[in-house]
Amino acid sequence: LTVEEHSIIGGLGSAVAEVLVEHRPIPMRRVGIGDKYGFSAKPGELLEEFGLTVGHIVAEVQNLLERKNKFIAYQPVKRFTGNNASNVITGKREAEAISDILTS
Repeated sequence: LTVEEHSIIGGLGSAVAEVLVEHRPIPMRRVGIGDKYGFSAKPGELLEEFGLTVGHIVAEVQNLLERKNKFIAYQPVKRFTGNNASNVITGKREAEAISDILTS
């Protein structure tokens, strides 16, 4: 989970996502300001509007942990053939579970 007080486009979350996808693909979430026009308001109002309050962040952490636990529970089974090991989804149930995780 990354949290930024500015646009998530091209920010820290994007850099973290690039590294994770290449080295350790796991569910992640970028929290920050989406592709929106900004406006003026009191700081607390802005944090609420853009989902950056403590309550919002805690909810995102809980959601991400649930997604991560589902993701880990349905990791493809390693199959060994000769000297090479490859990750293989072993059946329809696993494929559907992974699809559900990625779309939730």
